[in-house]
Amino acid sequence: MIVTGGEDLPLDLGTPFAVQLGDERRCIGTWHRDGRRPCPFGHRIDPEATSPQCRPCAAADPGKAVARDTVLDNRRYHLYLAWFGPGLVKVGICAVHRGLSRLHEQGALASTWLASGEHGPIRRMERAIAEAGIAVERYRHDKKVSAWWAYSTPERRHNELSAAHQRAQAIPDWPEGVDLAPCLVVDHTHLYGLADLPLGLDRAEALQPGAVAAGRLCSVVGSNLVLDNANGPVVIDARLLAGWPIEPVDAGTESGVERASLRASAQQALF
Repeated sequence: MIVTGGEDLPLDLGTPFAVQLGDERRCIGTWHRDGRRPCPFGHRIDPEATSPQCRPCAAADPGKAVARDTVLDNRRYHLYLAWFGPGLVKVGICAVHRGLSRLHEQGALASTWLASGEHGPIRRMERAIAEAGIAVERYRHDKKVSAWWAYSTPERRHNELSAAHQRAQAIPDWPEGVDLAPCLVVDHTHLYGLADLPLGLDRAEALQPGAVAAGRLCSVVGSNLVLDNANGPVVIDARLLAGWPIEPVDAGTESGVERASLRASAQQALF
């Protein structure tokens, strides 16, 4: 969902979508277990920035502090493998209470759990798996988007994840207190509307003040919205919307969206 004026705007595939941005984009503040705390500085954020936080808030954000290993966290964590396209296997961790929602937020096309345990040991194994070349800890946004046209078959997704799972659990000396999980591949492709993905599309590089993002909602993959309108289909990373005042509009013509070309035919050659 997209939050507009304090209300949730549902993202229903195949339906019209239209929102208009306000005049200024500002830092969204920090997230804590009891909710969001506004930025005490009211810092402005550049239109092209995918992070909607200013530097002080990003440095103070508890979630990012955990990712940087600068604070202790006594929650239990999953260690997972996620598949983003042929040859694109990612290793990562997420708090157990998040379940599969973390995978859906990233736009993972399939995934399996590897293990669970306390943050420290799970984080060490994440690094060990990456250092062994079994999977990587992150992929660039454009590389994941490029793989949407090559999401292949369920069998390939399952086989690549199963092979990576087997190699990862074969690493010697797993820490005590870490519980290994069997390979149970969950396919997520049905959630995203990839079958309705246009053969070629642009991507939004920035949204200008007062911009209107509008069109038929073709796909929602993680934080990415694919809209089709008179200017042609475009993928908008919803992180570009964060920090703007946003209001739904009944109908709209796209304006203020800076585009760059991203063509399926060129991307398919990568795989």
